[in-house]
Amino acid sequence: MEKRHFSKAEQLWIAGEIEKLLPIARDSSHAASPWADHLIGGAYLWYWTADGINAKGKVKRDLFKRDTAFLRHTPAALSAIKRGKKVTHEHAVPRKVLLEHLKSEKWGSPSEIRTFLDRFCFGVIIDKELEDPQLKPWKQKMPTPFSANSDPLERYQWAKIKVREPKYVRSE
Repeated sequence: MEKRHFSKAEQLWIAGEIEKLLPIARDSSHAASPWADHLIGGAYLWYWTADGINAKGKVKRDLFKRDTAFLRHTPAALSAIKRGKKVTHEHAVPRKVLLEHLKSEKWGSPSEIRTFLDRFCFGVIIDKELEDPQLKPWKQKMPTPFSANSDPLERYQWAKIKVREPKYVRSE
C-alpha cells in the first residue's frame, strides 16, 4: 500500500463530524462554540488538505503538507524545494472563510459538506519568501465576497501567481 488521500468514506466521516459541530459553532452563546470553531477550522479543515493515510495504513498528520506530487503548488515553490528553501502549505480558500461559509449555510447532509469541501478546501504549496508577501492582502480573506460560485484560486489570480495541478489527483 502506498500513501493516499482520504477515501470518500473517510471524507464523509469528517464531513459528518463537521455537521455535528456546526449548530454549536453557530451559537456564539454556547460555552463550547469556540471549541467547535477550533475543531472545524483548526483540525478538520487541516486534515482535509494536509493529512492522509501512510503506507502502513495509518492516518499521518501533514503527510502531504509539502508534497507537490499530491498538492497544487506554484512553480516558485517547486523551485524553492529543489533549492532547499522554505515553502508554505496554505489553504486555497482561507480556513476562516471556509468556516464562516460552513456556519452560514444550512447543510442537508454530510455529502453536501463533502462536495463543498472537495471543491474549496485544498492546499496550495507556495514559496514562503517570494509569494507569501504577494498574498498578504488576502491572507485570511478572499479578494471578493466568497460564495458557492467563487473561484477557489481567486487569491492567486489577483496576486498574479500561477498554480499548478499535482501529478496525482484525489480519486473516489
